[in-house]
Amino acid sequence: MRPLTAKQIQRVEKKKKKMAAFLEIAKLNDNDRAKAAKHNKGKNLEAMDVEDCLSEPSSSPEGPSRKRHKKGVNLQHGDSNDKHGDSSDIHGDGNIKCGDGKEKHGDMKDNHGDTCTISYEQKIIEENSMEVEGMESGEFSGSTLNICSEHEGSFCDKQCNTNGELTSSSKNKKKKVSETYAELKNELRERRSRSKNIPSLRLKTVGELASLSMKEEARTPLLLSDIQYILMYALLGQQAPVWPLRWCILEKQARLSHIIVFVMEGVSLYDFFSHSSSFHFINSTLENQLEVIMPASYNGSLVEELISVPLTGICKERLIQKHGSLDAAVRANGDVYKALRAFFPIESSEDEKDPDLPSSDSFSRTKLLLSVSQLIEQNYPVPMKGELQDRYSDFLLTKDYYKNVTPSSPMFGLDCEMCRTTTGDLEVTRISIVNEKLEVVYESFVKPYNRITDYLTRFSGITKQTLAEVTVRLEDVQRDLRNILPPDAILVGQSLNADLQALKMMHPFVIDTSVIYNITGERNRKSKLSMLSHKFLLEDIQNGNHGHCPVEDSCACIKLTQLKLANGIEYGDAVLLGRRDAEKRRERKAANTQVECNEDFASSIFSHAQRVQKEAAVVSLPERMSDYNHIVLHADGTPNGTSHNVMSRLKCFEESSNEAVVERTCQIALDHHFTLSHIVHPENEDLNTTALVQLDHMCQTLWQHTAVHGLFMVLLGGKGNANGACFASVKKKGLSPGSKL
Repeated sequence: MRPLTAKQIQRVEKKKKKMAAFLEIAKLNDNDRAKAAKHNKGKNLEAMDVEDCLSEPSSSPEGPSRKRHKKGVNLQHGDSNDKHGDSSDIHGDGNIKCGDGKEKHGDMKDNHGDTCTISYEQKIIEENSMEVEGMESGEFSGSTLNICSEHEGSFCDKQCNTNGELTSSSKNKKKKVSETYAELKNELRERRSRSKNIPSLRLKTVGELASLSMKEEARTPLLLSDIQYILMYALLGQQAPVWPLRWCILEKQARLSHIIVFVMEGVSLYDFFSHSSSFHFINSTLENQLEVIMPASYNGSLVEELISVPLTGICKERLIQKHGSLDAAVRANGDVYKALRAFFPIESSEDEKDPDLPSSDSFSRTKLLLSVSQLIEQNYPVPMKGELQDRYSDFLLTKDYYKNVTPSSPMFGLDCEMCRTTTGDLEVTRISIVNEKLEVVYESFVKPYNRITDYLTRFSGITKQTLAEVTVRLEDVQRDLRNILPPDAILVGQSLNADLQALKMMHPFVIDTSVIYNITGERNRKSKLSMLSHKFLLEDIQNGNHGHCPVEDSCACIKLTQLKLANGIEYGDAVLLGRRDAEKRRERKAANTQVECNEDFASSIFSHAQRVQKEAAVVSLPERMSDYNHIVLHADGTPNGTSHNVMSRLKCFEESSNEAVVERTCQIALDHHFTLSHIVHPENEDLNTTALVQLDHMCQTLWQHTAVHGLFMVLLGGKGNANGACFASVKKKGLSPGSKL
């Protein structure tokens, strides 16, 4: 049986609390009913003693009446036609005939008293349960009063007075209960209306898999880009360039009061688990606790990868001169393989100078590589811990080590044909690899170990006779690929995730033609290779019922990639072309109105904040503040003048100590939409219990200075091979520090 997720555990706990509350309410209702019954029993005994003194036994000469009560009416003295017609039936000799005619005057007292007792009990129960709708207890008293008021006799007068008092009291209670019910109903309506406007942060499945409540072997950590995306969306909403979020849902983003991010550099997830008791505030208050792969694990820059964001528009004159096209890929500035080092053994060679672009390319081919998050989203095999590690435990790397990719790294087109076996999965039966010159460098048929149940000849072109004499196995193909591919090879193909899954191999550098080409205008809708080839290459492939040719498909993928490199990154992409046309219209409009349009590109989260007229602040130590200033002022792709505008709205505060950083953050947090507080724990100092308790106290202090409906996030920067963590919550009204959300 699979273990419950963190979300399922929370739902079970909520159901238990609900059931406990229902049981408590049921006990209270039972106690109220018992008290009401006891109270009425005493009143009935008193009424019986009084009426025994006032009445004398008598007999009716007429005999018992055979008239019965109408259903649902208590103490009905005959029907409406007999109330005055027959005195012997009602008051002829002082006796009253009720029910089936066998009850006489003396018994009538008990019957009437019991009915009143039932009516009173019903009233008490309905008051306690607040079910005023459908209350009919007043009908009995009113009908009895109307009947008795038309007759004479001391008993009837006495009874009418009693019923009149009960009716008046019952109506008053009913009115009071109705008013209370209306007030509670209005209050509930207002509370629901307020709750709809309260921002909240909840996890998706990807987020739950990264939760610290999961076991370490089953936990799949997030990337720092995932954290950046939620901050971008919290700040910009629908204008954020990274939407939708893959790991969480931030509801009512526009209702957020402000954002506070507290970065604790030099503290890892290992420190958190080793001294878990020292983080009392974080454990008790910040409900979303997630493992995150930090740049420290691959010698990256925490500051750069946290605040640097993708360019989202036309790159003006400077970018056009440098790249020759629109650089609108959704990934952080810098080399894409930096984050890949956390998963693949990529050797660092930063001292080496990248070669110039090939004459046929207008921009670097590294811009077309899938990022780590894209590899995971597109279901590519990645050697990542947690669920993915179990899934790909028997997969091999294409090389023991890799080199940094460059604009001149070789590209290889790869395509496989598969057949279905007894396992129910698709297994490789043919593979082809071509180089950039469209020369075949490797081709082979492959015989699976499992028996083939469906050759899929219409697509694969494989038949039973085709594999009759084949002796090549999957491990032979894996060995050949490891020998053929160089360490900086870029694999090119159409939806290569399926091919690598079938080959049971993993590779870091991939260009997917189904991603870089988009003619539908929607990112989640991919086009077939045959359609792309027909539209852009004017070639018809995959025709007939004899199956696809992997060499033909591999060549088509290489041609499509080379065509895009020659024409620009927006070529063949309806999404990017739509953005380009829209921004050209904005440029023309700005030129006509003589308004400078220099904010089309935001290279940092602060420039995005400046674009939407929101105040941002950074509080840190001098050595980290220089990093923030460098990235904002010298970020690649920032148009001239934008950096100055960003710095004019960005407030930077340098403090001499971590304590001073926290104190300053508390002073300015409510005056800014986005506040980034960054402290550093010295590497030469041990993280003992006292130091960690102090860090937890810093978090609590910042939480106390977070406004209601504010997003508060704590980031552990990680160190060495130990990952970091993210703790995040939206502050709710009425919560004191240390209370559970």
